[in-house]
Amino acid sequence: MDFNMIDWYSLLIQAATILVSFFGGGAALVPIINWLKKVLKLDGNMALGLTLVFSLIMGLAVMLVEGQITPDSFTVANFSVLFLAIYAASQKFYDKLKTS
Repeated sequence: MDFNMIDWYSLLIQAATILVSFFGGGAALVPIINWLKKVLKLDGNMALGLTLVFSLIMGLAVMLVEGQITPDSFTVANFSVLFLAIYAASQKFYDKLKTS
């Protein structure tokens, strides 16, 4: 099986679409994050880290679904711009999770 970049990207888009469709604006993540914190017995900085990870994943997923990240975006030259864009998108979700 030839697993080239386009196949990888289309699979990533499909997974991101499912993720964004299922969790919507992020409010549905709050019970899941709270459950994970309880099960893993996380508090303080570890709990904050878990929330940030979920925020980064959702920010990346939304950017993929909206077409803001394409296969051409994954280059060394675009790394810092891509990182900052994902970080900015994740902050939107973090704010929603924090207030929920």
